[in-house]
Amino acid sequence: MDVALLREVVRVAPYDGEYVTLTIRWKSIASKLSSYFETDIPHRSARDHYETLLESFKATDKAQRLWGTESNEEVAELVDLLQDLADRSEAAAEAKRVKKEKAKTP
Repeated sequence: MDVALLREVVRVAPYDGEYVTLTIRWKSIASKLSSYFETDIPHRSARDHYETLLESFKATDKAQRLWGTESNEEVAELVDLLQDLADRSEAAAEAKRVKKEKAKTP
């Protein structure tokens, strides 16, 4: 389920939109997952789980890189997706910060 969630987050890119579209984007993600797994998944739960996965990844990624872990394909895909999403999220946050600073400058 984690990989499906991350694939959908990559597809929808909720972190890259304006604040007013966040809920709509997360509802879209939750709706797709709900239909895929045939169960009701609230958008808030999908978002919270994504954020937990991402924070956990950021906290453990350095240790895993230092020690080198062998993994199966699904774990490798999960790590690749999380790294991609972490990079995209940071780039979007930086772009928003720069845009905000430019708006403040006369």
